[in-house]
Amino acid sequence: AIRFVFLKETGSAELEAAQLAKEKELIIRQQVLLAKKEKDIQKRRKKKHYKGMKERQKLGNSSKIWNHFSNNEAG
Repeated sequence: AIRFVFLKETGSAELEAAQLAKEKELIIRQQVLLAKKEKDIQKRRKKKHYKGMKERQKLGNSSKIWNHFSNNEAG
């Protein structure tokens, strides 16, 4: 009876270790996915920021051109 209890405890310890390993693996996978999402968000922000800079640059250039013509007509 003692040997059977020992085997049962060993089996449950192995099972518990396997479950802990699975949980750890799941946590790592979730962290990797979260890191990928964060990286994608950062990439989109940079892209959006760059696009916004280009738009502002276009607006700035067009207003300079407009001011140039306005000043020449006035003078």
